[in-house]
Amino acid sequence: MRTFIAAAMLMAVSVAHGQEAPKVYLAAQSSGNVWTAVRDQTQEMAKDFAKDCPKVRVTVSQEQADYELALSHIELGLINRMNQIRVSDALGNVLTAKDVRSINGGMKQACSLILEDWSKQSDTRSKLVNAINGSFQKRGVLGYAEITGDQLTVHSEHADAMRFHMALADSRHLSYVRRAGILTYVYTNDADKNFVYDVRSGHIVSPSKPAPSQTSAEGVPTAESRPQ
Repeated sequence: MRTFIAAAMLMAVSVAHGQEAPKVYLAAQSSGNVWTAVRDQTQEMAKDFAKDCPKVRVTVSQEQADYELALSHIELGLINRMNQIRVSDALGNVLTAKDVRSINGGMKQACSLILEDWSKQSDTRSKLVNAINGSFQKRGVLGYAEITGDQLTVHSEHADAMRFHMALADSRHLSYVRRAGILTYVYTNDADKNFVYDVRSGHIVSPSKPAPSQTSAEGVPTAESRPQ
């Protein structure tokens, strides 16, 4: 899964947290010494989710997924079966990696884990901020992220309109913004570049311009215009 985290907080969200089901992308690798080993196990995985886990939606788009579930399936002879599953979130964090007795049983366990993780909004906020800050450090960029109330503010020395719009077009980490309950995203260099995005409506908000300073004839700020 991609690790470009800085874009995570910029995603468009058209619905409030909790109104959409989490989406999972399925991947499978199968091997063995019998002909049935070559079957596409993602078909069976999708059937199991549809039957036993209706609160989680299966997607064929990895870019739109909130989670990824990977299966390693081995068939040796007529009765020997080995299965391993790995569940990871949209930030690339591995939630579990374990052996399971059957594909169906593994899907049920993955379902429970995904729904449990999806419900943890406070953990999501912490992971989101940590991922953004970690990305800044990794790329050697001066910046940091913070969440106050329902607002996510990302301070970056590289803040500009192009990066802002490019990030809004990236939907990879949509789930983390939605799950964190972010309503307003602010992207700024804490100087002359300030961009605001209304997450709920999905629109860029034009920041209010400060009123022009009132100056005297000599160009000295008047008492009314000086910072109080």
